[in-house]
Amino acid sequence: MDEKVCVVEMVRYSLNQLVSEACDRCHPCSKAFKNLLAILNRIVKGLGEAGDLETLEIIANRIQSQARCEFGKAAVTPVLTSMRYFRNEYESHLKQRCPASSCKELGRVSEGALKLAA
Repeated sequence: MDEKVCVVEMVRYSLNQLVSEACDRCHPCSKAFKNLLAILNRIVKGLGEAGDLETLEIIANRIQSQARCEFGKAAVTPVLTSMRYFRNEYESHLKQRCPASSCKELGRVSEGALKLAA
């Protein structure tokens, strides 16, 4: 990966794939994965809200500590690791900017907001 790859989008894509593989037998995996994915979808679309990053960390840590299987515990690693090392990219998305300039929906949200304000 290079600077043209959006870390936030990469994590969202990875989690989306992992959610489809989850067995949904325990509460941490069935409900929390979907909540993580919903937050990441909002952030990538430029609809992230204050507190989303903290919520991502709380949910991911809860999954890691409460999941019954190793799959559930390991599946949140991309979220937690990217939050630790690339938190500034998440924060940029909350400000309607993608450092990699690859999240096309961020621009659409901004343009839509400008048209509504005009």
